[in-house]
Amino acid sequence: MPLVAGGIIMLMASIGLATDAARGYMAKARLSQALDSAALAGGRAMFSPTRDADIQMYFLANFPTSFLGAAVIGPTITITQNDEVLTLDASATVRTTFMQLLGIPTLQVSATTEVTRLTQLLDVVIAIDMSGSMTGGVGGGVKRIDAARN
Repeated sequence: MPLVAGGIIMLMASIGLATDAARGYMAKARLSQALDSAALAGGRAMFSPTRDADIQMYFLANFPTSFLGAAVIGPTITITQNDEVLTLDASATVRTTFMQLLGIPTLQVSATTEVTRLTQLLDVVIAIDMSGSMTGGVGGGVKRIDAARN
């Protein structure tokens, strides 16, 4: 009988630890997802005067203040000097339920995301019809080909 009681206690402790670990993992996954969506919104509005407010709005929409009872710090917004890289950092403290019995009252989770804006050159090619139809006039004695060149 004592062996069964000890086994039940260990089983309950394992279930409790797994529950708290799963809550910590869910908070970290949601924190990462919220930072990703906020960073994409910030990258889109990189030069907008409301960029930081947009980032905060998207972050809070995806990681509400009441999510798992977590206390959130951030997101912290960092932009490189040349305005090409936007980095967001955030952390959250999740209260534990069963790990408190082992002296672990909270779990710390954090996430970082980075968005890089790339500027690519664009080649523009204009093809002009050089057939006989371009020798016709457009009015005022100007040929179509001359109007296209100017």
